[in-house]
Formats: sequence, C-alpha cells, structure tokens
Amino acid sequence: MKAVTALLIALTSASMALTRVYFVEPVKAEWSGWTGFQDTISQTITCNFDSLKYVELFAGDTCNGGSYVLSVRTVPGDFPIASGAGNAVRSHSWVAFDNITVTYPESIVKGKQYEFKFTRSGSDSIQYYYNTDNPYEYGVIGIPGMNPHPTQWDLALRVNGVMDTIGANWFGAVPSSSFFV
Repeated sequence: MKAVTALLIALTSASMALTRVYFVEPVKAEWSGWTGFQDTISQTITCNFDSLKYVELFAGDTCNGGSYVLSVRTVPGDFPIASGAGNAVRSHSWVAFDNITVTYPESIVKGKQYEFKFTRSGSDSIQYYYNTDNPYEYGVIGIPGMNPHPTQWDLALRVNGVMDTIGANWFGAVPSSSFFV
C-alpha cells in the first residue's frame, strides 16, 4: 500500500512541474531607472502556460528600499489579471514574486500576450537589467517615454507557469479511441 501511495504522489507531482515560460539573463544595467511614466518597466510575454506560478525580476540597487510590485495585464486592453509583491534581499539580485494572486485565471489563454509590469512602492526608481540581443522573440521590453522604443531588447526576468495535465488517451489533436481505427 505504501508503494502505491508513493507512486501516486510521484506521478501527481511530476504532472505539476513548473514550465519555464520566459528566462532572460541580466546582461546590461539601466542605472537611472526613472522611466518617466509612473516609474514602471515591463515585458510583454506570449502565453504558453495554463496557470502562472512564479516570477523573478533581476533588479539593480535597492537604494531607499521599498518593495517591488508586479501587475500582469492583458495586451491589448491593459486589464489587470494578476498581481504580486517582492522584496530585494540585496542589490543586484533576483527579486522573487512567489505569492502571485491571479484574480482572473480564466483570462490566461495560450497564444495571448500579457504585459508583466513592475513598479516600486515608496519614492524610489526601478533599476533594471536587460538584454539587447533579443533572446525572447515573442515579446519586447516596455520602457515608457523611450523614443524610439527598443524592439530587440528583453527585460532580465524569469516567469514560470504550470501546464494542465493531458489524459493518457490523448495524442496531440486526435483522441486515442479514433487514432487506431
């Protein structure tokens, strides 16, 4: 009985593994961090997951402290569907947003685009890192007030989600019951 229980737990946890949605390493730093429009920085991501679980932003100097605030919004429409907060443990490190509240889970649909928008609480700017080599081809960094807008830059950010499980009788687009008929 113990072996069966252990097997069921192992199979269930394997089916709930995190999916790497977006992963861009920090390459260049933006030290000023004043973006001009409510001091935000964002990244547009094309959805390839069923539920959002974990986000990390690579931030610069913590300066005057204050937490980081995440808002996930639909593109187009700018409708908020999820939010979270994170605190920097030290300067120039990954800031974890591990308690994300998804207000409208039905709004997360594969193939749609979402903007992951970051702000700071308090009166400080966001010092962020980015990569100019376009490592993520399905979205771009959002820097309010920058003209021309960079189309090849991506924010140093990690996003993880979970894919829904697919039944054992499903082979791509054809149910197994009619696959071998």
